[in-house]
Amino acid sequence: MIGLWRHRLRARAEAANLSRQARIADDAGQQAAQRLGRSDVDRPDGPLLWLHLAPDGRASAAADLVARLEIPCSLLLTRSDPTVDALFPDDTLCQNLPVDDDRAVDAFLDHWRPDACVWLGGTWSPVLLSATRERNCFTLALDAIPAQPELRRPRWRTGAKRADLAAFDHILTRTQADVARLVAHGADPDIIETPGLLEAAPPPLPCNDADWNALSAALAARPVWLAVDVPADEIDVVLAAHERASRLAHRLLLILVPEDPATGAGLLARIEAAGGHATLRSRDDEPSFECQVFIADTADEAGLWYRLAPIAFMGNTLSGQGAGRNPFEAARLGAVVVHGPATNGFTGIYGALGRARGCVAVRQPGDLGGEIERLLAPDRAAEIAHNAWGVATDGAEATDRALALIEDALGDAGGPR
Repeated sequence: MIGLWRHRLRARAEAANLSRQARIADDAGQQAAQRLGRSDVDRPDGPLLWLHLAPDGRASAAADLVARLEIPCSLLLTRSDPTVDALFPDDTLCQNLPVDDDRAVDAFLDHWRPDACVWLGGTWSPVLLSATRERNCFTLALDAIPAQPELRRPRWRTGAKRADLAAFDHILTRTQADVARLVAHGADPDIIETPGLLEAAPPPLPCNDADWNALSAALAARPVWLAVDVPADEIDVVLAAHERASRLAHRLLLILVPEDPATGAGLLARIEAAGGHATLRSRDDEPSFECQVFIADTADEAGLWYRLAPIAFMGNTLSGQGAGRNPFEAARLGAVVVHGPATNGFTGIYGALGRARGCVAVRQPGDLGGEIERLLAPDRAAEIAHNAWGVATDGAEATDRALALIEDALGDAGGPR
């Protein structure tokens, strides 16, 4: 208990400093007020889900979890990094986590009255979590992986950690080794499950079955590759890569999805002026035997293209000018992910794929054609796609289990509190 006592003293000192800052009527003062549990935003009626994203929590996994919730509720998000707010719905109530002081905690919980608390990642707050559970709010820890060095510390120094984990109703973690560490920190072994970490992948993108059947028949046994979400300054690179790869496979078809669908007609004219053969998706034309580039100038059909092409180059990863697309979209549907050095907001996902040998990285624009050429060997592409699929679907069980627990808790909450 000495560790918890020292934790409370530090939190009390931090609260005193924040109280002085909160008297200033500016953005800094408002942020300080939130850290003291105060908010000028009213609590909405109905069930309220409170999601806390710890510094080591994965924002993309949290956003995907929220997107898959099927029960109506309001979302309160607390986080240390406000830049993650853009990943969540526009009506999300974004606030700072209160300092772990009794008064700030009481003010926060009195105002928001959450029906369920989901804590993603470590860096737990013992005073806040204990008070949350005392108010009959369901508490769930996801991706709960305590740092192993903590176990070598004296027991009094882990007092705060033990108080943290004793406050949860349910804990989901990765392995039995993580369970042992959690129990050593005070968690009840009966409430811990090991479905893995939350997946950071969106559900598989849908496609129209009739369109898939028609295009599959039209393509027959032709080799196909895809370049998706390609900005204007990467078009030349993609077309040059296709020309090089076509020397090895003369029937190779490129499905080209421009970042701006309105540029489709211009791309068609440009390719034909250079002596090539192209077709526009927006005209409902199917690629003929002579077609070299199928310009997919329509919206919301990425799921169809990933299913048709075993190789997918992710646009915006060479120039890095736009947001790009989540590479798990392609990986979940069996396509080999090819990307450049500019991984934008998906650096963690590309890193996970790279470590599993589940993607192909292109360092220079001129290397793209050679990589596509090499991936035309079925055995090589199949191995990479298999590795990527394993990474993209890892944690699906954890997400499904978390959703079931959260929806049960919110369903029991009923109306306004």
